[in-house]
Amino acid sequence: MRAPVEILIVEDHTMVAEGLRLAAGMRDDLNVRGVATTLAEAHQQASQLKPDVIVLDTALPDGEGIDAIAELKAASGGRVLVVSGFVSDHSLFRAVEAGVDGVITKGRTLDDILDAVTRVANGESVFSPEMLAKVMRRSGVGSSDDRSALTARELDVLELLATGVSTEGIAESLHLSVNTVRNHISRILLKLGASTRLEAVAIGIRSHLVSPPRR
Repeated sequence: MRAPVEILIVEDHTMVAEGLRLAAGMRDDLNVRGVATTLAEAHQQASQLKPDVIVLDTALPDGEGIDAIAELKAASGGRVLVVSGFVSDHSLFRAVEAGVDGVITKGRTLDDILDAVTRVANGESVFSPEMLAKVMRRSGVGSSDDRSALTARELDVLELLATGVSTEGIAESLHLSVNTVRNHISRILLKLGASTRLEAVAIGIRSHLVSPPRR
């Protein structure tokens, strides 16, 4: 049996944090290791607990959560899912540039948020089609030479990335090893001039290399 996903909740609203903690406690695949109410606490617990996923609010008493994404990922070695009441375009772009692994609004149900946690833990990038469209419009497009340099297999991998499939899922679908898929993804990023998987997907959609995700 697979070990539960270890979670650190960074949220200063007690009701929201407690709701997430209680809901996660009802699932066998999730385990809340800690709850932090400030960025200072988040940094400390991320280093000590090494959670698989950090559920991060954007507005905290001692700073902006988005500003801490890169440091929290480095400290924990895990992934970051931003959960916010409202995500402006500017905040979304900053979060993507910082390497966020997913963004979801608090308007979604607790089950939706926890499902997003498991998807992020499995290596997926979790964004709504609307958010992806915004990033797509913002992203530049690589040169035509770079785009034409993608192999047929790399295009297959990019297409699956665009549908939100995890690295493991791509490997299973294409009958490849996980390491081979990771190598394909690295080459895709390099050829498209992208810094993240999400940016690569955005460039791929805008360049008509892959189809946009369905709503």
